Amino acid sequence: MNTTIDVSPDDGVGRSSGIEWRRVAEIGSTNDALLAEGFGAAPRGPIVLRADRQVAGRGRRGRRWVSDPQGALTFSIALERRAGGGTAPLAGFSLAVGIALAESLVGMVPDIRVKWPNDLVRGNGKAGGILVETRREGGVERVVAGIGLNLRRPPDIDDAQGPMDALVPVGLFDTVVPIDADELMRPCALAVWVAFEDFVSHGLAAFAERWRQFDAVAGRPVVLRDATNEIARGMALGIDAQGALRIRDAQGERAYSVGEVSMRFDATG
Repeated sequence: MNTTIDVSPDDGVGRSSGIEWRRVAEIGSTNDALLAEGFGAAPRGPIVLRADRQVAGRGRRGRRWVSDPQGALTFSIALERRAGGGTAPLAGFSLAVGIALAESLVGMVPDIRVKWPNDLVRGNGKAGGILVETRREGGVERVVAGIGLNLRRPPDIDDAQGPMDALVPVGLFDTVVPIDADELMRPCALAVWVAFEDFVSHGLAAFAERWRQFDAVAGRPVVLRDATNEIARGMALGIDAQGALRIRDAQGERAYSVGEVSMRFDATG
């Protein structure tokens, strides 16, 4: 069921009045819906689509995710820009989205951190995820940032996975959610919009210092993996100017590009 049930013209936060707000009761994927919409001759303003329930949501590498309408906030924001043959790619933008969200949430969730490349974490648990996808038609490029936030710890989580697994789901809030989900979403979406404009104008360099403030893994022993194999094991040193994760091992330091590997904390280091 993809019927729109609410569109809010303004959230009362100045610049966000330029965002079109949409809400649906149930949808396959908010990212898919926004990516599939037609293009105009010129870039349009931001559109935020919130779903009470997603039944075909995706994480990185195509992982399936079904959202819980009682304990999760899921939405996507579509942002457009003019793009031509010489337009710089948006590689690393998911890191900027993570920083924008962490900055929006830290007042209510003081221990919120960002785990490279695009997970929001508390302690060693995953409180939120980000999936950035793009589509280009003519001279317009559309970037859709899909965001899923666990407001509360999902039920039936097996703690036997242990603290080394940073993907054990946790909630942003330990007990009662202190804010309405829409009130939480709107400043987050506004922050992502501002981050997009900063990224387009200045690239990832505009976010490097801010990343260090929220880096969940710098100075910790880590293991990097792709879908099936271990890629590297060593000490995480933060990100480089391109957003790659720097790791030092016995052979020296190397950088690993965003989007190619996932990461687990190494409990043996």
